[in-house]
Amino acid sequence: VGEDDDGHTLASEAADAQDGVGEVLMQPTLARVLWHIGFLAANLVAVYSLEYEIYPGLVDVATRSTPNPSSALQRHAYPLAWACYNVGVTVSRLSVNFVRIRQVGLLSAAQALNFALWFCEARAHWLRNMGDDGYALMLLWMVWVGCMGGASYSNCCYRINHDEGIPKDVRNVGIPVAFGLVNVGIMIATATGLYLNCTILRDE
Repeated sequence: VGEDDDGHTLASEAADAQDGVGEVLMQPTLARVLWHIGFLAANLVAVYSLEYEIYPGLVDVATRSTPNPSSALQRHAYPLAWACYNVGVTVSRLSVNFVRIRQVGLLSAAQALNFALWFCEARAHWLRNMGDDGYALMLLWMVWVGCMGGASYSNCCYRINHDEGIPKDVRNVGIPVAFGLVNVGIMIATATGLYLNCTILRDE
């Protein structure tokens, strides 16, 4: 009986090992993953890259040169903008439990518009020149920027994990692949922000 048990155990271990090798060999190629989740990954990359262009880059330029700041709001606008951004991110990430947005491209378009308007603000300082009222609007605006980022994150991840058209083997690696691409986008956005700060926005 002992020999049978040992033989059965060895056979089971061998079968498990073969299954493990099979799973490794059956991992989807990057091309196949991108075929199924490429649109969602592209939206994540776009939203995150634009966020990092806006903060820290453009918000820094829009608030750093405040002439003779007359209030705590003006003096601390930069860190307050980060706090407001995170409020928006938190609320919008939680919202996927109640409201789901399939048209994630709209979130990317909204964030692109945010970037364009923040770039204009960094050049023209319309809100900054309004004093405390303008700074308050900047902070509310950063809540909105965070909402776009958090909503894109939660809805894209939800779709990768639940869309029926995405095969299970792709779904298992979809999130890591998407966020690997997001990290590349963030690095590019950081480099672009540094370039803008040293060139077009240097004297703003």
